[in-house]
Amino acid sequence: MKQTPKSKIVVVDDDFSVRSLMKILFEKNNMICQTFERGKDAIAELQQNPNYQLILLDVNMEDENGFDVAAQIKKESIISEIPIIFLTGNTSPEDKRKGFAVGCVDYISKPFDKTEVLMRVNLHLELEQRRKDTLDYAHILEERVQERTIEINQTRKALIISLASLAETRDPETGAHLLRTQAYTRIIAEELSQLDEYKDVLTLNQIHLIVESSPLHDIGKVGIPDHILLKPGRLNDEEFKIMKRHTKIGKDTLDSAIGILGENSFVRIASEIAF
Repeated sequence: MKQTPKSKIVVVDDDFSVRSLMKILFEKNNMICQTFERGKDAIAELQQNPNYQLILLDVNMEDENGFDVAAQIKKESIISEIPIIFLTGNTSPEDKRKGFAVGCVDYISKPFDKTEVLMRVNLHLELEQRRKDTLDYAHILEERVQERTIEINQTRKALIISLASLAETRDPETGAHLLRTQAYTRIIAEELSQLDEYKDVLTLNQIHLIVESSPLHDIGKVGIPDHILLKPGRLNDEEFKIMKRHTKIGKDTLDSAIGILGENSFVRIASEIAF
């Protein structure tokens, strides 16, 4: 059975009796407690081992001011999120305002009541654990969204390639032409995006979608009869009229997917390109 890790607490106070009392109290309640007489020594320990869940910090120490120590902790990115509870015999409104301004989460008044100390410490340990759990869950969701986005993009690419290949089987001249069209499309779109009249429309994402969809420009050729599509010579007026229908066929084919994938999907862009 996996054991739950013990909570780790740092106590900073220039009073030896306070440090001793806190260490005994916390270790008796299955916590790990490191005590320090000076704030700079505590910060050095925290920088080396940032996996502490809580800091108890005296406000009025002989050589240091607890507010200054707290402000320094909050400047260190690796330890800035560790909650700080101030220990003080002075709980004036002004001191409380200063404490909360530098990032403390609570005050414990001297002289201490052991029960109150444990209750407040356990409360903030639980809050800190919930905060970390929330962040971990948010990271998991972010990873899942990224994985899903990659999957969707790969599916889209596969669909485009498959549809474009379908047109390619009907018209042997289409092959490398698809790749050239994509290259030209990117060049033109990127140049246009530099102009004031298009820069708000041709965003990086929009350019990406246009370039990715461009191979579908001739998808409608699948609906043109072979004797016209594959005719080696010049088309007559009637044949050319039929050939031009491939733009409408392509649009109608792609439009049928918009109802499923939505107006903001790549299919809408591909439909406009085909038409």
